[in-house]
Amino acid sequence: MEFDKVAMAKKVLVLIISNAGLGLRFARRAKEFMKDVKVALWAEGEDHVASGWVDDRLKEVIDSGIEVVACRKQAEGRGYEKALRRKKVKLVSVSEYVSKAILEGREVLTF
Repeated sequence: MEFDKVAMAKKVLVLIISNAGLGLRFARRAKEFMKDVKVALWAEGEDHVASGWVDDRLKEVIDSGIEVVACRKQAEGRGYEKALRRKKVKLVSVSEYVSKAILEGREVLTF
């Protein structure tokens, strides 16, 4: 994806697969200059958030009004769905969520 295309985007989905700290920091900063930012956690990124490694950044992101979702099946399978819900993370089918985001015209950035 070209940087100019992302910089001009009004709607973006930050898909966090491995680097939760960097992805959450980007999402928080993006909210300052992009109209609509959403975050989807998946794989190792979801593990990092569930374990509490990035609680401060997650709180900043959620408090700024950014919707944060995570993979329901992964959370159930790994036993941390209650921990994510307590952190105000919505559990969804991430594959469907990402597909819908693309159809809505969102630029998808992966961390």
